[in-house]
This record gives sequence, structure tokens and C-alpha cells, in this order.
Amino acid sequence: FLNMLHEAANDKDVVSIKMTLYRVAKQSKVVEALIEAAENGKEAVEKFANAPSGFYDLIFMDIHMPVMNEYEATAAIRSHRKYREKQIPIIAMTANAFAEDVVMAKNAGMKEHIAKPWEMNRLCEIMQRYL
Repeated sequence: FLNMLHEAANDKDVVSIKMTLYRVAKQSKVVEALIEAAENGKEAVEKFANAPSGFYDLIFMDIHMPVMNEYEATAAIRSHRKYREKQIPIIAMTANAFAEDVVMAKNAGMKEHIAKPWEMNRLCEIMQRYL
């Protein structure tokens, strides 16, 4: 069983991301997956903080989110005691594919950086690496 939290800007993104992640989970031999979406960084942090310890297995963080940006949200999640108990991989998902964007994501504590459009093989590789 896999629980994921993803932050997405709008309903169209949420549907697209969920469909993609479910396909990737199936290809990665994950039997069952629950994917929750947050509309912004603040909501992502709140969902993480309010979930039971160890609930999430992966966090996909969209870049350029409203209310609380991706770097602030990542810092807040990483500083939470639940993160320290189980260091959940945070994966940047973005249209920004420049080398400096990858460096900024890694410096913020994100484990990986995936550029849009997402490649299914790359998503499978990342999910298999961290699960």
C-alpha cells in the first residue's frame, strides 16, 4: 500500500497527476495507492501535520504554488517531528527544467526533480527507488 501527497494548482492538474501516479504505481507493482492532493503549500503542510505518523510514503511537490511556496512547504515538512521519524522523500515536479532549478530543489531538501512532461519510466524509477 502506498500513500502519496501531491500539491497541485488546479483540478485539471490534480486529475492528470492522479491518473499518471496511479499508472506509475501499477507499473511499479504497487498493489494499492492512495493519492491525496493539496491546493497549495500551506494545505500540503497541514495535511502532512494532521496525518498519522508514517502515513505518507512519498510527497510530490509542485513548484510555484500559491499561499506557501514549494521551498517553504518543503522546509516546514522537513522540520516537522513526523518527518524526522520517517524521512519521506519529497519529489519536485515542475515545468522548470534548468540546471539551477534542479539545484534549488535539491538544496531545499527535495530528493529528486522531475520536469514536465513527466516520463513514465522516470516516475517508475523514482517510485521504485524510494519505496
